[in-house]
Amino acid sequence: MSRSILVSSVVAVGLMIVPVASAVPISYGNLSGDNVVYQTITEDSSTDPTPLYGTPGISGDSLVFSPVSFGANAGNGTFDITDGTLTTTIQSLNDYRIEQIQFAERGDYTLAPAGSGTSATSASVAASLFVRIEAVDGGPWTPISHDFNLAFNPSDGTYNLIDDPGMAVNWDGGIVVDIDAMIANAGFTAKATKVTITLDNQLLAFSEPGTVAYIKKKQAEGITITTIPEPATLSLLLLGGLFLRRR
Repeated sequence: MSRSILVSSVVAVGLMIVPVASAVPISYGNLSGDNVVYQTITEDSSTDPTPLYGTPGISGDSLVFSPVSFGANAGNGTFDITDGTLTTTIQSLNDYRIEQIQFAERGDYTLAPAGSGTSATSASVAASLFVRIEAVDGGPWTPISHDFNLAFNPSDGTYNLIDDPGMAVNWDGGIVVDIDAMIANAGFTAKATKVTITLDNQLLAFSEPGTVAYIKKKQAEGITITTIPEPATLSLLLLGGLFLRRR
C-alpha cells in the first residue's frame, strides 16, 4: 500500500472514531519585534484543548514558541489526531517592508514494537501555511492570498511500522515564502507592509493491537520575517554613509 493511500485510509477511519474535543481559542495579543509587530496572535484547535503551541515570545523579528502538548498518541488498536492553528497579522514598522516569511519545526515519533504489526500502524505530520498580503506601499491594493505546504524529512513526514520503525526518531519540517514573488506574480512591483498568516499543523497516529504509534512536535524555531528598508529610507542610509566617509 502506498504512503498516500495509507494516510487517506487512516484519516477516513479516524474521523469516524475520534470525538472532537472542545477547545477555547487563546489570544496572546500583540508582540513587537525590531521592524515588525505581530498583531492579534491567536491559537485554536478543532481536536484538542488549548494551548498546543504555547505562549509565544519575540526574538528580533521572529515569533518563537515552545509547544506544550502538541502530540498524537495511539496504542493497541486506537487512533489519535491533533490539529492546531496559529494566526497572526504582521505589520511592518519603521519604514521597513516584508520580503520573506519562513517557519521551521521539529519533533520525534515512535512506532513499536517492530515485527508485531503491519504498515497500518503509522504516524504522520503535515502543515499548511496560508498567506494573505493585506497592504503594500505605493497606493491602493486588492489583497492576494496563497497557501503553501511545509516540507518534512525524512519520508515526507509519513511513517509506518514496516518502513520506519523506531523509538524517538527525529523529524523536521519547514518552509520559506517569498512575499516579493507573490506580489510580482500578481503583476505588481510594490513591497508588502501588512501580511496575515495562518499556520495549520496536524499530527496523526494509528495503532494496531499490540503496537504503539506516537508523534509529537517538540520544538518550533518560529516564524521569521526578513525585512528591508523602503527605498526612500535606504537612500537616506546610503547618503548618510557617504557623508561620513567624506568627513
